[in-house]
Amino acid sequence: MEILYPVGSKEHVENAIKSKANAVYGGFQLFNARNKAKNFTTNELVEAINKCHENGLKFYLTLNTLMLDEDIEKVIHILKNINVKPDAFISADIGLCQKLKEEFPDVELHASTQFGISNIKDAQFAEKFGFKRVILAREMTEKEIELVTNNINIDSEVFVWGTQCVSFSGSCFLGSLMNGGTANRGKCITLCRDKYLFNDAGEMGNYLYVPDLNCINSAKKGKAISLKIEGRRRPVAQLNDVVKEIKGELKPNEEKGFYLGENLEKNHLFERVNNRQKFAFKHNKNFPLKKEDVWIYENNGEFYYISKDTILQNECFYLYSEWKLPFKENLKNVSMEINQKNGIVQSIMFLNYKGEAKHFYLKNHEDKYKSIELLKDLYKILNINIYSIKFKKENENQDILISVQMFEEIEKYILKLSKAERNFSYMSSALKKVYVETENLNLAYELSSEEIPIIVNLETFEMFEKLEINRFKDKEKTIFKLPFFNFRNKDMSNYLKKIEGFGVMLTKFSQIEDVNKFKFGKIFVDYLVPVWNHHSREFLEKLGIKNFCASPELSFEENMNIFEDANEVCLLLGGKPTCVYSRQCFKKAISCLTCITSNKNIKNIDRDIDFELNCYADHRTMNYKTNILNPYNCKKENVSYRFVERGMSIQDIKQILTMVKNDSYYENLLKVDLFKNSFSNMLEEDKRIEN
Repeated sequence: MEILYPVGSKEHVENAIKSKANAVYGGFQLFNARNKAKNFTTNELVEAINKCHENGLKFYLTLNTLMLDEDIEKVIHILKNINVKPDAFISADIGLCQKLKEEFPDVELHASTQFGISNIKDAQFAEKFGFKRVILAREMTEKEIELVTNNINIDSEVFVWGTQCVSFSGSCFLGSLMNGGTANRGKCITLCRDKYLFNDAGEMGNYLYVPDLNCINSAKKGKAISLKIEGRRRPVAQLNDVVKEIKGELKPNEEKGFYLGENLEKNHLFERVNNRQKFAFKHNKNFPLKKEDVWIYENNGEFYYISKDTILQNECFYLYSEWKLPFKENLKNVSMEINQKNGIVQSIMFLNYKGEAKHFYLKNHEDKYKSIELLKDLYKILNINIYSIKFKKENENQDILISVQMFEEIEKYILKLSKAERNFSYMSSALKKVYVETENLNLAYELSSEEIPIIVNLETFEMFEKLEINRFKDKEKTIFKLPFFNFRNKDMSNYLKKIEGFGVMLTKFSQIEDVNKFKFGKIFVDYLVPVWNHHSREFLEKLGIKNFCASPELSFEENMNIFEDANEVCLLLGGKPTCVYSRQCFKKAISCLTCITSNKNIKNIDRDIDFELNCYADHRTMNYKTNILNPYNCKKENVSYRFVERGMSIQDIKQILTMVKNDSYYENLLKVDLFKNSFSNMLEEDKRIEN
């Protein structure tokens, strides 16, 4: 059994060796899913690999983000020019994996948890491709993991401790569909860490912030060859204790997480205040509460946030201060997190609108300081919306100082961001072919009778079973989107036979083999099967895939570069696409009695954003309550568009389809009630400027 230790710095490497872990994993400052960690320069990485090998540890290099063609070229160039190689590459991009196999055949490939391997077919696909190890999805149960490991001939690895995400591995669009910060590039803007409110009632809380995973005892009984610790940003003392727990030298804490077993109800999200937040100090009643300070109070062992309207009657604890402006969907939203000690700002992590972390540090010999209040002046810079500046104090009346040099560096960086505009025409042109995506079967039947091209989203196998196939009139205008989750390892054959002859849309790589056993009209891959570069596209084309759904996380230009001569490429026009696929159960948070598919409202309090939550038997989905709407000006014959309806009438849909057949559809639709508050997710090209 391998103990796999996370390394985000030289200190982590040294402590992995001291704690006698068997292997480590870490990455470059680019190309890995922990963008906010310090990570390694090329020289530091070489040094870290050598040091591990000298001490008998393996080093696995994380290249676990989705990559553009130029990213893959850079990675291959760097790896060819270093004189040492890691023991394995951890990767999530099929195109990069293809190149790594060609260029470095002697280095093992490990399928990242971002690959979303959650059933036998997924793991068998990885095995046939050439992966030597699969890192299984963190959302799987003990029995599911055992079933997969019993049916493959390669190694399996499981996370046993650390942070989890509310979204299923590799399928989070929560930040990117709003602000451009994609978790699939390691640039998560952590909307899930904010405070939320369900159905406009009850107490606000960190309901999307999943309790830390701790399943060491269960994992040690399983068949996985490697036990993986999360934490490239964690303190080494904490990680060393986890290693001791795995070795039995310390008793593990209370277990949490999906490795517990089949009872998924034990995995609720319900925290009023997340257990990882540490209270700075108790409130001294001699000092008045400031409006930007965030406090909590305790009631019978439960902790609650204190809103600005709360009359303080209880003893309370301080968490942090935050200067805030409203989050604006159509601007470039950025934020800052400040680390201070003894009233002096030590460092600032600046998160830009793409979710890229930029760190600013205090120099050793600075003597010019000003009040931290100076940062508020940056709110006035045109084109940039600084919606949050967050920091902790050590006491209520503490004045915090920032060095003049650090402030000037930040100001210069923000000014550069504000000028990074692309020239983009808002004059939209008529769209020739638009598919309406719906999971409402009755609406799908109605749209089919009207001969409207449709994508029928079969969210679950139960929906597949209810399908009345004879009610779909035109096979050429009907595409069935396959279920994304198959935790129960259902055989797809009978389901696919039912829709043979129609179009089909794949949501997993592993579905390709089954689909090729039948005759379908068009075979699409959904953007849940990521195609971010020509290598991925070529790989899929060799397997018979000719039609693609372009990623909404990429710009129009980037997608056209990849798919310019494809048979058909389908772009996201708008609507309410799913931004989170989750296996977490919200039952306790919203006090629902049963899992039903009716929408539930969930509001992000910190950023004033409204969502809808949809519950299914084995998973949940979330989408923005406001319709997305994207402008396009493209005359290419091979380009089609996709509108994801949720809760619309057929009259609404007909109105939209009529309007998009005309030039300036975007400008005109924004005047319609359905789209008055809409925003575009194509952030790189067309975030509007407010004067």
